[in-house]
Amino acid sequence: MPETEPTRIRWQRLTHSLSAKLNLLLLGTMVIIFALLGYLNVRLHRQHLEQITLQSAERVSDVIRHSTTDYMLRNDREGLYRSIQTMASEPGMVKIRVFDKEGRITYTTDPTELNHVVDKRAEACYACHAQSQPLARLNPAMPNRSRWRG
Repeated sequence: MPETEPTRIRWQRLTHSLSAKLNLLLLGTMVIIFALLGYLNVRLHRQHLEQITLQSAERVSDVIRHSTTDYMLRNDREGLYRSIQTMASEPGMVKIRVFDKEGRITYTTDPTELNHVVDKRAEACYACHAQSQPLARLNPAMPNRSRWRG
């Protein structure tokens, strides 16, 4: 037992010394700062990824709209359908749908959806159809143009 007594005394001196308390305070402060910086970094990275995803979806939507406009103006239904099928076969594309004014799906890559009418009071449609007259064009600065399920 005589050897454990000096060890205990040394341990008590070490834990009660000013340098030990300063080291503990410094370590605690560093842990808090790094945790805060990590949280802020993850949050900013997530916001950036969401913004890039929204911009990418807008670009794809614009490409589809510009690619199909000519077919629609010429009433070339077969060309429009082929164009939609070609675009839908690209990686990352799930399906493409074209709606008329009443909300009826007139062209789609999923044949089971053809001629279905979407509910204009649904969450996806409410932003544009909240008024009696639906919006003819979406404003790019419109705040609720997308919904996140994350």
